[in-house]
Amino acid sequence: MNFSKNDISASLASPFDSKLTASDWLSLVEKYPYCEIFLWHYLRVLYCSDAFDFENELLRLGIRISNRSDFYLFMTSKKPKQDSAEYNLVSTDYFSHADSVTAERHESLRQLARKLREKRIEEQSKHIENEKVDYVKLIKEKRYSEALEILRQINLENPKKSRYFAVQIRYLETILNNNK
Repeated sequence: MNFSKNDISASLASPFDSKLTASDWLSLVEKYPYCEIFLWHYLRVLYCSDAFDFENELLRLGIRISNRSDFYLFMTSKKPKQDSAEYNLVSTDYFSHADSVTAERHESLRQLARKLREKRIEEQSKHIENEKVDYVKLIKEKRYSEALEILRQINLENPKKSRYFAVQIRYLETILNNNK
């Protein structure tokens, strides 16, 4: 251990300009096993140096990481530019960082939900259009009972257009009753 407390605090304050090596961080992790930030820095040094044993160390020590989403952000964050406002923030300003991360997550979750909703609606409309074509063909072929089953299924899947399908269902039911 050829580093001082000042080296540790400087490395913690600016993780992108760390003077400590992977073996230094490992010795700190072994000496202070419950100090998770040492573990984070050790794994980050391994990750950034493309060490061959990064995956093994991550598997071995990953159980001790309590907040994996913040750990992921820490591992994948890039060095900010010198003139950016983020670079000048005090490293202990946890709450502003947490608020910005939370806001980003909420926005990305909203976008993901919106995309999923649009995709689901698109798939439903394609499915309904395909079944509409099927039941129209069946009606033209005078296979009314099969067309009636498809219409009932479409009616259950798409309650917004239930009036339209109810009229179609009644029409087919009257045709079937008249044919008997």
